[in-house]
Amino acid sequence: MTKNYLKLIGIRIRQLRKAKKLTQEDLADKADLNPNYLGRIERGEINLTIDTLMKISEGLNIELGEIIPSQALNPDVRLRSAKTELRKLVENGDPADLLA
Repeated sequence: MTKNYLKLIGIRIRQLRKAKKLTQEDLADKADLNPNYLGRIERGEINLTIDTLMKISEGLNIELGEIIPSQALNPDVRLRSAKTELRKLVENGDPADLLA
């Protein structure tokens, strides 16, 4: 179950970063994180700390609450939402985005 939350949070961070037209390297620099670590966060591979979430929210210049997607709070929607977002990336996005 934790993995679903991590994937949703990672997807949300990626959405917010791209909306601000930042590369992973740009955000990692602003958040004082390693770019590879940020990539793992965006892919939902790491259980991150509140401290790391704070760094990311500050790097994005947003409130911490904007990172946690509302779907993550509803167990019936979590996985379906993550699958929908991933499907959109695959169907409409640049294949390189899936590796970023």
